Amino acid sequence: MTEDLAAPPRLAEDDRRELLLSWAVAADAHDELVLCDLLVDASGGTAQPVTSWRARTAVLRGEPVRALELLGRRVDETELAVPREPDDVTALVALATLGDRRALPLLVRAGQVPGTTRAAHLYLLALAAEYSGRADLATDAWCALADQGTDTPLVLGRAAAGMVARRDRTDADRAADEVYAAALLLRGGSPSPWRDPAALEHAATVLQDSGDPAGATLLACAVRQVCPPGAPLEEVVRRLRPRRNRWASLAPWLVALPMLAFGALGLVAGWYLGGMLQRAWRRIPSWSFEDERLWFGIRAQSYDVARGRPRTSTLRPLDVLGAVLGAAVGTGLAAGVAGAVPLSTETGASTALAVVVWTTGVLGGLAAGALGGEAVHRARDRRGLLAGLEVDLAVTRRVLATCRCWSTQSLVGVAAAAYAEGHLRPAGYPDAGLDRPGTVLLCELSGARWLATWTASGRSALLLRGVPRQDDVVEPVATGLYL
Repeated sequence: MTEDLAAPPRLAEDDRRELLLSWAVAADAHDELVLCDLLVDASGGTAQPVTSWRARTAVLRGEPVRALELLGRRVDETELAVPREPDDVTALVALATLGDRRALPLLVRAGQVPGTTRAAHLYLLALAAEYSGRADLATDAWCALADQGTDTPLVLGRAAAGMVARRDRTDADRAADEVYAAALLLRGGSPSPWRDPAALEHAATVLQDSGDPAGATLLACAVRQVCPPGAPLEEVVRRLRPRRNRWASLAPWLVALPMLAFGALGLVAGWYLGGMLQRAWRRIPSWSFEDERLWFGIRAQSYDVARGRPRTSTLRPLDVLGAVLGAAVGTGLAAGVAGAVPLSTETGASTALAVVVWTTGVLGGLAAGALGGEAVHRARDRRGLLAGLEVDLAVTRRVLATCRCWSTQSLVGVAAAAYAEGHLRPAGYPDAGLDRPGTVLLCELSGARWLATWTASGRSALLLRGVPRQDDVVEPVATGLYL
């Protein structure tokens, strides 16, 4: 096979069109909408099903006017009625996007759509609800899509954004559970967020555009906590990190330290007063106090590899051991300082200085030791997550070493790279004839032609299954039996 899809004289036109449209179907299934449009345009298909499909894709891309034009309808002449055909649903969603609040009730009134078209209906219902200001309905629809197994960045990102947006605004502990639930939803997506955080970026954009930048930061921080380390994920977390008031963070210490002169009771009183000051003088002025408390709480937590969930308590054996050793070292240092600098107890100033030296040594050593133990635990947790990733990668490569053309429409990320390397071979085409990088690979067993390209983020490999060549299709042989 040496034909070039960009120059089809040596490739039958109908075969080329069918191949490109089959790739477009696979791209649409993975919500690669730009690539889907490229493939449809390259195919030159103008049949009514193709036009309807392009209109739906235009709605998903936020182009309602173009969708109505493709359907042959004008905004000012489109009648609102209960949808009876797929094109009617698309038109109603386009009108909802343009601000017509009468469209959403009609979509809901149409009832559930059974069978294979349910997913397509949920997409459109979710979009119509979003543009009609019904965030609760939109989130439920996106989550229903995710529950059905649709794990694309668009679906997971919007579902996670909705889950975070409706978090509890009065109870930080309950809000933490809701944010972590959204983070775990993204963790199970494809591609993996630590390799390609496209879903997280999509969710963050939705939250920021809706006026909830705190929610975007909280979600990114929670995803980082439940995922293995990865440079792309760290970059997103760093970009979304809020601007902090450093002086407000020091407020409890600035108030508590002078109170050491009054002993343990003074320390407690000083810390309480510092906390009150911190409420008034916020560490993140642009956030609510509950979101601020939630962010610092999530940052302080770690992920329990063995149990597969965030650890609610950070007190672990190495923390205790480190605290004890740190307190012992701090006590020794304080005793050394007290011996080197004579501290008379005859004056109040000397007494206060003695309290400061001993308290700083003991408490400082205690805190440093506990933090050191926690750092060791976190490093061990990270190693455990990375070891699990290596095992999963080995299993993926072994499973995808055999033919999956009969059951798989598209592959992304590590799975796409493993399948291309272990099962497919170059088909002989110079390129895919598109305005983006792409090559054609061949399955020798089924004859299926796969398009190997990249996702919209440019970080993950993408494989789209296409039809085999028409002259490669084997006609069934009549045997006289039921086959």
